Amino acid sequence: MIVLTSRKLLFILIFLVFISCTTEYGMNERDRQICLMVKDFASEQISKDMYFAGIGQGVDHENDKHNFIKVVLNKEKIEGIQEARQLLVGTIINFVNYINQRESVQPYLAVRPFSVKNIEVAIDVPGAESGGIEFVFNIENKLYYYASNKDPEILKAVKLHEETFEEAVEILKQQKAKKT
Repeated sequence: MIVLTSRKLLFILIFLVFISCTTEYGMNERDRQICLMVKDFASEQISKDMYFAGIGQGVDHENDKHNFIKVVLNKEKIEGIQEARQLLVGTIINFVNYINQRESVQPYLAVRPFSVKNIEVAIDVPGAESGGIEFVFNIENKLYYYASNKDPEILKAVKLHEETFEEAVEILKQQKAKKT
């Protein structure tokens, strides 16, 4: 009997997604390059205990170029809004920089340079503890923080907090200044 732990299942899922980016079946060069770039970015997040869970993209149909790219990452646990803010802001900055520095995707971007308004980063915590951070994400420059519902009968997550990207960056700067 084969026992599949959540890590093994996650590895299998990541492996299948990564393989799909390298095949020619049904994927044009533009989408393949975007997929490979997101895959490479996600693989670098493993050192932060975040694992690839999904990709999204939007194409401007007037010029057939990407105006939006999304990455979804899973993390085992996030300890409160402060850790969530640090993870989300750091990942957003890294993702924007990664996109803008990746030469292979530049011909396929509708807007250059890409900014926080052109990307979404979502960090999901599957199996979050009751009342714990369940997922955080950005839509354009707004950051959202949600917790799992404490009532097991209600599946809907509870919004804990929202702020602009700029507010979150400022909060992190102020906290860093207090530590030094």
